[in-house]
Amino acid sequence: MKTLEDAWQWYSDVKATLKRMNRMGDRYWDRIPWETPPWKGDRHFGLLSKADLIRAGENGLEQLDDLAIVVLFSVFEAIVRSTVLDEINMERPEHPHRAIVEAIRRAENDIGEGSFFAVLKSFKGADDNLIEEVNQVRRFRNWVSHGKRGPEPASVTPNVAFDRLKRCLILLFPPIPDSWVAMGAYYVWEEASRPGAKDAIHWHKAKIHLQELIRTGQIRLPS
Repeated sequence: MKTLEDAWQWYSDVKATLKRMNRMGDRYWDRIPWETPPWKGDRHFGLLSKADLIRAGENGLEQLDDLAIVVLFSVFEAIVRSTVLDEINMERPEHPHRAIVEAIRRAENDIGEGSFFAVLKSFKGADDNLIEEVNQVRRFRNWVSHGKRGPEPASVTPNVAFDRLKRCLILLFPPIPDSWVAMGAYYVWEEASRPGAKDAIHWHKAKIHLQELIRTGQIRLPS
């Protein structure tokens, strides 16, 4: 799963399938002619009972929402880490000094493997309320992932988690129109005394600058 939409589709499909299992067991199991083909002799159904099917569906549904929080947040976290790392990697050619290169390497290690709370904290000031709502999802994910040990944090439903995480991705990485980035890249190019063969770097700098202006409310995206 590479996107939040992928994760949400997985959750929706699994939930619908488990509900169908329950419905099949509860309403239709006794109507199925198990002693005639194609059912007769099918090893997948031969030892299965109505009670087994209903129990499996109920058990899956009981745990699914909590598992969905783990999946949704894990996908979100992977997207944020990889996107920030890609942005940092674009800065390397601009900073050849050994000390700066080493600082970038340490930052990459912290962002790639360190505390995700610290990664989110770096965006504080953009929309503190939303960042805190996402941290609530993170805390609930951690509690579920650790076997639900310790005090239970504020509960979060998959619907709420998906909405918060989706809005947060837009906050952290707002989709800038290419025309805006192109104009910004031109000004970056002029400020750098119009060097050649650095189009990707100028584009990157312009995009990062515009995203920060949007995060802090200094400019707004067209509606």
